[in-house]
Amino acid sequence: MGVCASSPMVGTTINGRSSSTREAIPTAKVIHVDGTLLEYPKPTTALQVVLQNPNHYLCHSESMHVDCMAPHVPEEEELLPGQIYFLIPLYRSHVPLSLPDLCEFAVLAGDALRRRRRPHSSLSSSFRLDCGFPVGAT
Repeated sequence: MGVCASSPMVGTTINGRSSSTREAIPTAKVIHVDGTLLEYPKPTTALQVVLQNPNHYLCHSESMHVDCMAPHVPEEEELLPGQIYFLIPLYRSHVPLSLPDLCEFAVLAGDALRRRRRPHSSLSSSFRLDCGFPVGAT
């Protein structure tokens, strides 16, 4: 997708004090279609994430393209720190992504990452992902 990039900040030490505005350890970021952001700081496989999210598959944001089906991350593959992944309902696994779908994923990722930086903010109750992925679908 390209537009969903993550650049975690590395913590520094000044006069014995640690300073980091976001994170000292890069995490793999997994975004559910309902907007939930899951972060994995230690090595985690795609299978571990999928087992926690039945009826969904994992797709790496950089492998999503218009008019192509979003490819599944292989179960044995470890998630890469600093990368963004999406949990997509299985019923969508054979449907090519449209440009509006990719735009919605970019907005979804941006919103999730902004909420992460400002933990006390939340989406309005009227938020709905409108690209053929009903919120809460299993």
